Amino acid sequence: RPQPARFAAMSRIQVLVVDDSAVVRRMIRSCLEADPDLAVVAEAANGREAIERLHQGEPDAVVCDVEMPVLSGIETVEELRLHWPRLPVVMFASPTREAAHITLEALHAGANDFVAKPSAVGGSDLAAVLEQLRVDLGGKIKALVRGRGDIIAVARAVLRFAPPPRPPTPTPTPALGTPALGTPV
Repeated sequence: RPQPARFAAMSRIQVLVVDDSAVVRRMIRSCLEADPDLAVVAEAANGREAIERLHQGEPDAVVCDVEMPVLSGIETVEELRLHWPRLPVVMFASPTREAAHITLEALHAGANDFVAKPSAVGGSDLAAVLEQLRVDLGGKIKALVRGRGDIIAVARAVLRFAPPPRPPTPTPTPALGTPALGTPV
């Protein structure tokens, strides 16, 4: 695994940001770099570019969009895990049910955690939304890189997006004179 000096020499946690939207990449960069412990060292517009960037030098963590062209978030995580099995990956997903399902698949494929993209900034205080994103995303990256990734927090998040459990299906009882399954005749 190559590790050029430009990544290894920095003392801040180095992050690769992967999202097909330049606006979202800028937003993530702005949020993360407001934290003195974090630095965005590379960006990629899709999963294929992310893998290429990783071959150029390994950051400490990756923030990856779930839905992207060329190589989806799930495919990116699967490919990434082949070469960088311990590299922390935080998925960045829209707060929709479809994206939640894909995020669960990405977690299953090897992502470590996820953060929901801000859903509505229109009526909200933009500064407060960005600060919350910095705290959520930055906090998860720091916890994962420093070895304190909280598996319980991931489990709670997964349960938050999981569909409600189905009620148990009643099993029919055998009619009189008919042997129940598993009983000798």
